[in-house]
Amino acid sequence: KRGKLSADQELHKKLDLVNPMVESDFIHACIFNDDKNIDIDSYMEFFNIKNLAWCFISFEFPKITSENQYDMYLKIRTELNNVRRCLVSSFMMNRMAVLVPFSISESDQESVDEEIKNLYSTLSYTVTSGIRAGVSKVEKNIPLMSSSYNEAVAALNKTAAEGGILFADSDSSENVHSSYNTKEFKTQILNRVKQGDSAAVKSFVELYYAQLMETGMAKDKM
Repeated sequence: KRGKLSADQELHKKLDLVNPMVESDFIHACIFNDDKNIDIDSYMEFFNIKNLAWCFISFEFPKITSENQYDMYLKIRTELNNVRRCLVSSFMMNRMAVLVPFSISESDQESVDEEIKNLYSTLSYTVTSGIRAGVSKVEKNIPLMSSSYNEAVAALNKTAAEGGILFADSDSSENVHSSYNTKEFKTQILNRVKQGDSAAVKSFVELYYAQLMETGMAKDKM
């Protein structure tokens, strides 16, 4: 048993190294490769994703440098996948593409929009504030992956410079994190304290304080 456990752990370590590379290669092939013969089915089998519908998110992160890029990539990928399964590209300058797969049964636009807002909020609190994001419409037609990505980029380019998220079928971006209520803030802060993530705790507290200030609450009442 001990030998089998050790072998399983070793396999998981190897997969942890390989999966990000395969995800990034897949997304780059889908959005930049003119060759229509990409074996999508084999990739989906590798990722264990079935009944595929999806949308693309194009994220832009402030303060990305060559020194912090890889650590930021790992943190972003982890945080996204803690919420739901996402395929994450490597950084392209300060931007990255994220493909969010959905089963056909959960791919109605309203449900998808709420899920994407949740992903954006999570990154805003655990990684950094001021993120810009553009989101494509839900698609099910594999040959449209490249145009779907371009749709997300076009939406991103219309978002406010100070941060926000814009859906391709919307006219104005919104600052999603401001919709968090006190209970949700406290839950997120407690979770990060338990995990020993002091940087995320500091970020949550600062954002919580800023939100209270926006409501006009007096400092002595906070």
